[in-house]
Amino acid sequence: MKTNPAELLENTIATLNDLPDLRENNIDSIINAINIVTTSITEVNIYVLSNPFQTETDEIYFFKKIKPELDGRLIFYLMLLRLRQCTVTSGESAILVKQLNRIDQFYKTESAFYLYYKLDRKDFDDKYFLRKSSAKEFPYDEEHIHFDFATNTYMSAKAARIIAYELFKIHVESTIPSAEASTKKQNRNESGLIWTASVADFVEFVYSAHEYGLFGKKVKISTLTNFLSNSFGIRVTNIYKTWEDIRLRKKDKTPFMRSMMSSLERRIDHDNEFAP
Repeated sequence: MKTNPAELLENTIATLNDLPDLRENNIDSIINAINIVTTSITEVNIYVLSNPFQTETDEIYFFKKIKPELDGRLIFYLMLLRLRQCTVTSGESAILVKQLNRIDQFYKTESAFYLYYKLDRKDFDDKYFLRKSSAKEFPYDEEHIHFDFATNTYMSAKAARIIAYELFKIHVESTIPSAEASTKKQNRNESGLIWTASVADFVEFVYSAHEYGLFGKKVKISTLTNFLSNSFGIRVTNIYKTWEDIRLRKKDKTPFMRSMMSSLERRIDHDNEFAP
C-alpha cells in the first residue's frame, strides 16, 4: 500500500460521504460502506505491520486519531445494518432500544476515558495508545471487528466505540422522525431546486456561509443547516461529523469552494471576452 494511513482515512471518508442512498438507510449502500471500511482497515493494518513507526509520537497519533476513525465507522455501519435488517422483520423498536441502552451503559462505564478522549488530553497517551504498554484484555463488542494487538491498542478499540456510538446516536436522532414530520419535511422544497453536489460539498458550503455571516451573525449551524437542506432538497444526517472529516483533510480542505470560485472566474472571463 503506497497511501499512508492519514491519506487513506481521508480518501475513505470522502468515498463514504459520496455513497448514494446511504443516508436513507439503503441496505445495499450500508453493505457497500462496510466493505469499503473493511478494505481500508485491512490496507492500513498491512501498512502498519510493514512500516514500523519512527517515533512513539507517530504511533500514539495513529492509534488515537487514525485507527479509531476507521474501526469506529465499521462498528457504526454494522449497527446500522443490524437496525435496517430488523426494520425489514418489524423488530426495529426492540433492537433500537437495546442498542441505545448499551450505548448509555458504555458511556457510564467509560465516563473517565470518554472525557479524556473528547477533551483530547495527552497525559496518559503513552499508556493508552502505545502497543507495548497497552492492556492485553480483549475489548469485547457485540459488533465484533477484526482485532489484534499488533494493529490496535486496548484503548484505541474503546475510542473506536466512542466514535461509532456518537455516529449512531446522531443518525437515529436525525433519520427516524415521526411519519407526520417526515411528510412535512418532504413537502418543504416546493421550488424544485435540488442540490447536485455531494453531502461533504454541502457541509463545506454551509460552514462557509455561516463563517461569512451570509444569513446573519448569530444564526446557529443547526438552524442554517435545516434551512438550506430543506431549500435544496438534501438530507444531512450528521453535519458535525462531516465537518470534522473536512477538518481532517490533509490536502485541499476546501475543494468545493475553490471549484465554485474557479467556475465563477471562468464565467467572468467568458462574458468579458464576448461582451459587446
